[in-house]
Amino acid sequence: MAEAPRRDSEHSCATSIIGKLLVVKGEVSGDEALVVDGEVEGPIMLHGQRLTVRTNGRIRGNIDARHVILHGRVEGDIQASDRLELFRSGSVEGEVSTARISIEDGALFNGKLDISKPEPDLMIDTKLPVTSTVPVARTSQLGPLLERGAKKARKESA
Repeated sequence: MAEAPRRDSEHSCATSIIGKLLVVKGEVSGDEALVVDGEVEGPIMLHGQRLTVRTNGRIRGNIDARHVILHGRVEGDIQASDRLELFRSGSVEGEVSTARISIEDGALFNGKLDISKPEPDLMIDTKLPVTSTVPVARTSQLGPLLERGAKKARKESA
């Protein structure tokens, strides 16, 4: 059904491939990246992984993945927790929910789009921690300075 897994350099996980001449009917799920060059009729659930649909790829079913790269055709809803990349040769007919989306000029999209906040583990903390303090003089240290300043002021005004 799928070619031997290969190492994915981006996330160091295995990748399975559904080839051009394959038709898969039913649910496809797993914990590794998937490349679809053939046809899938049914839902695809890739628990936090990447799905790539090549130009010849066609999916008739809902998709749930972290990152979807689409050069082919999808008829169904897409839930991409991180991002969806829709290229010129790609088309989507269905509802899309994602944190980030990229649609290349010439791509086809027919449906509803929902942009949501990224998952907490994908968000970057923008608050900078306070790492230094500014020393402040104590009032007991300021006493002699204030007295000298007051004496100068009196002499100048007299």
